[in-house]
Amino acid sequence: MNRKINALLLAFLMSVQPTMSYSSDKIDYEMMLSVIVSVSSTIISACIIVFISKIMMRPDEKFKPISVKERLKDYAGKIPKSVIDLIKQLKNLTPYQEINASITKGILLHGDPGCGKTHLARVIAGEVDCPFFETNAPSFSQNLVGNARTIVENLFITARKAAQKHASKTAIIFIDELDSIGSRDANNPSMTNTEIINTLLREMDGFDNKKEHIVVIAATNHIDSLDSALIRAGRFDQKIYIPIPSKKARVKIIDYYLQQCPHEDDITVTSLVSVTKGMTPADIKELFNEAGVRAIDDSKKRRDKKCFVLACYDIQKSKQQQQIAPRYKREKYIRSIITTRIPGLSIEDCCKSTKGMSLNNVDQTFTRACQEAQKSGTVISSAMIIEASCAVKREMKKNNKINKIKIAQKIYQIDKQKVKRWKEDKDLLQLTSAMIMDECKQL
Repeated sequence: MNRKINALLLAFLMSVQPTMSYSSDKIDYEMMLSVIVSVSSTIISACIIVFISKIMMRPDEKFKPISVKERLKDYAGKIPKSVIDLIKQLKNLTPYQEINASITKGILLHGDPGCGKTHLARVIAGEVDCPFFETNAPSFSQNLVGNARTIVENLFITARKAAQKHASKTAIIFIDELDSIGSRDANNPSMTNTEIINTLLREMDGFDNKKEHIVVIAATNHIDSLDSALIRAGRFDQKIYIPIPSKKARVKIIDYYLQQCPHEDDITVTSLVSVTKGMTPADIKELFNEAGVRAIDDSKKRRDKKCFVLACYDIQKSKQQQQIAPRYKREKYIRSIITTRIPGLSIEDCCKSTKGMSLNNVDQTFTRACQEAQKSGTVISSAMIIEASCAVKREMKKNNKINKIKIAQKIYQIDKQKVKRWKEDKDLLQLTSAMIMDECKQL
């Protein structure tokens, strides 16, 4: 019996490692155990990889239609005419199919971040009352290597099946952040992104099916960086710019949040519309959220004017910080100025002196330094740049303090003559935001 077992073990070892010499009389059981463990771990790892790949490649589990309740009446901004026309087409496909008229395949929404591109896509799907699939482009390239093409294909397969089952015979796919994979950079090529773009284009070109209609809506913040093949006719041929909300749109957005968020009775739409000029819908939402945080910090159950003033200032300050240019951008900008206009200056000194500035502030610094050099009749120097940068930074701090007063004036609706007196009063300019609020309450 032992000889039979030894013979079987010997056959197993020879099949695993045939290059080694073995003896049927004596077998190294420790070596055999190590071989068994290594082979078993390899098999288990392969099974896990296959299992994960199958899960990630299942279209029905990866992509599911989203229930959409938004309608045109819920959109605060102006609805573009092309969107209205698209909704009419998708609600009644038959007349267009009978005369062989092509229906829009792709719409590209572009604009500043937070302007409501995703919301508009949901509004279109809600009005058409069709299956809506929402995803973002970076998720395509974050899967297993070589799996990006299958993920995109599965998305469209699932959308087609959903459109065939639905009464409208239509499905909408929304892809956010298209610029993350939709640009072909010759200096930094990506095989995964190229594969995704090619698959996306191939799927969009194959939409000519009268049984169902798929519309792809994409959103981007950087339309200039997109591959030209994506935005040609027959693909994302309709490009719609989503602007920052107008005053009328802001009134509607603010009124919606005032109904949802507890606030004092003296908080009105009029008092908030003026301070939200230039804000996106996302900024306005953040304003109410930040005001609520301020109210909780002050042990209040409702948002008051002081909460909104401080929240509005924090948001504007955050936007200013986002505009601060990193060193490599400032260095590139300064190098171009020095090369074309002011040769001989030290780039290193200019970069140090303009730290914490936006590119616009950097330009102001050089303009101020050039004016001083013209007045004195001397050649511009690094010392002049440093002095000018200090003056610009002092002006920035002063403007921030004045900005606090402007925000308080608009929300508290204080007389403009009193605000003018505030600006002229240097002692009042030194007050902190909390002291400004106390001063407002006394007026």
